[in-house]
Amino acid sequence: MEHNLKAVELQKRGLSNLKREDYESAIDDFTLALELKPTYPDINNALGVAHFFGGSKEMAVEYFKRACEINPEYLEARLHLAYTNIELGNMGEGISILDEIPQQDQSREEKWDSRKVFMSGLHARLGQLYEKRGQLLEAQQEYKKAMKLQPGFLDTMLKLARTYSKLELFEEAHREFDRILGSNPEYHEARIELGMLFMREGEYEEARRQWEKCLSCEYHSLRARFYIKKLLRGEFKENRERMEQLPDDNDIQQESGSS
Repeated sequence: MEHNLKAVELQKRGLSNLKREDYESAIDDFTLALELKPTYPDINNALGVAHFFGGSKEMAVEYFKRACEINPEYLEARLHLAYTNIELGNMGEGISILDEIPQQDQSREEKWDSRKVFMSGLHARLGQLYEKRGQLLEAQQEYKKAMKLQPGFLDTMLKLARTYSKLELFEEAHREFDRILGSNPEYHEARIELGMLFMREGEYEEARRQWEKCLSCEYHSLRARFYIKKLLRGEFKENRERMEQLPDDNDIQQESGSS
């Protein structure tokens, strides 16, 4: 009984340190608590979280795994395990864990709200990893999964629209951009990307109009000015393959500073 009380006390102190982002102290507290009660799945999961943020993600995987072994129904620990594997680049393992997670129980809808948001974020993150690798069809599928869980997330909708654009699925891309800008006409990044979609279609004047709309609400937009300048130089028209090697913000700032 005394061990149980001491373990609970250490766990509470660890959670308090975790909230304060004092991860080293949290790891110490949870480790001591785990020595007293090694079969508590909540302590294993909490120690995994502390290691994820302040220690070793590899160690975090071990504690999340242990929490899942103790309680196979521990959904939060399974989500943490999937996300950590994805963060470490173990995409296959992360996807496998996600695929094993059961679908939402409609009778427990309220309890699932935060989990749906979390899982939507996981799929969006996975989509980004696929997109960076040039695996656009896989990225598209992950963004669709994210949107199914959270259909109102404009950032995810934009990622899906951009992927459609890169795949030259122009009708689908325009549909997504219409939804985004219909919801938020001042979404600056969406107008930038919509301009790039028009560029891919060879609609140069329409691309320019979109970037000029960006400048009308954000006069100092470096990206909009940069793209308009390249358009006026005729660089996009000369070589549309440049569309797939667009500069990042650092490159834009360097060129802007030298011009």
